[in-house]
Amino acid sequence: MKTGWVQINGKWYYFNPVSDGTRGIMFANRMTPDGWFVREDGSWDEKR
Repeated sequence: MKTGWVQINGKWYYFNPVSDGTRGIMFANRMTPDGWFVREDGSWDEKR
């Protein structure tokens, strides 16, 4: 299972690395723990 930042087809996505029952779930339309914003499709929004 991939966790943390993963590049897929040239775009970056963030997958929850925490083992709390949600490990591996992709973040979408929110801030990541390291302060970056990901769009509704889960891809990193480099402008925000």
